[in-house]
Amino acid sequence: MNEPDITSVSNPSLKFAARLHKRRERDRQGLTLVEGLSEIAMALSAGVKFREVYYCPEIISTDEQRMLLDRLRKAAPVKSVS
Repeated sequence: MNEPDITSVSNPSLKFAARLHKRRERDRQGLTLVEGLSEIAMALSAGVKFREVYYCPEIISTDEQRMLLDRLRKAAPVKSVS
């Protein structure tokens, strides 16, 4: 398995994404946060443009999840988090 791209909770990109849990920050940035495999798949199918994607390699276990991750890699920067 490859080394994760992000290994620290103090990573600035990860901190920025975490701030998007707050509506005020989402409104201020003009962004939203999509969490969950099925929600991400629906957003991707609907044509939502992704700015960045973070995922935990340990939860990718099915062919369907791997195919979704491949689709996401074509749409946006994808970073693994451990």
